[in-house]
Amino acid sequence: MADTADERHLVGLEAHPGAPAVAQAPSGELAGDLEFSHVSFQYSPDGPLVLNDVSFRARPGEFIALIGPSGSGKSTCLRLTLGFERPASGSIYFDGQDLASLAIQAVRNGQSLANAMELNKLTTPVASRMLRVGERSGNMGEMTERIAAFYDEELSRWVAIVTRLIEPVLMTLIGLLIGVIVVLMYFPIFQLAGSIQ
Repeated sequence: MADTADERHLVGLEAHPGAPAVAQAPSGELAGDLEFSHVSFQYSPDGPLVLNDVSFRARPGEFIALIGPSGSGKSTCLRLTLGFERPASGSIYFDGQDLASLAIQAVRNGQSLANAMELNKLTTPVASRMLRVGERSGNMGEMTERIAAFYDEELSRWVAIVTRLIEPVLMTLIGLLIGVIVVLMYFPIFQLAGSIQ
């Protein structure tokens, strides 16, 4: 499980030990398998751990959500995934290859970060456009924060929609359950009244 300064902020992320290796995509492209393996990170050597032994895996085509308030490690995970920061310990793998080696290879080939991420199917169209803006403006840090904020808002919007759809059904079920409990509570009284007559 993920473990940060507040464990509740990165939820539902579990490592998948013993999972089969991912086959490489043709012509050096990535298939899209991303794995954080026991990643810990702090912004300064004497600062607090922002991420502590975080492990999760996203297989090709699979979506995961990192949710939590500001400062919980969402943007840090994105910055680590993009190669802007290096983990204090642990590793980040794309298709079984350590991120550090992939980043060095992409830089040596002269490829921009946005293009590399897009060609290897590691980003969405919105995030790719924002990365391009960050590259052109020289403000990648702010853009990664905006990408994280955008998807945080998007996730919150979907959670709100699902909650609005499920809430009436849930309230009806709770009402029925309470009604059944009340009837069952009065049932012995009805039996007692029937036996007295």
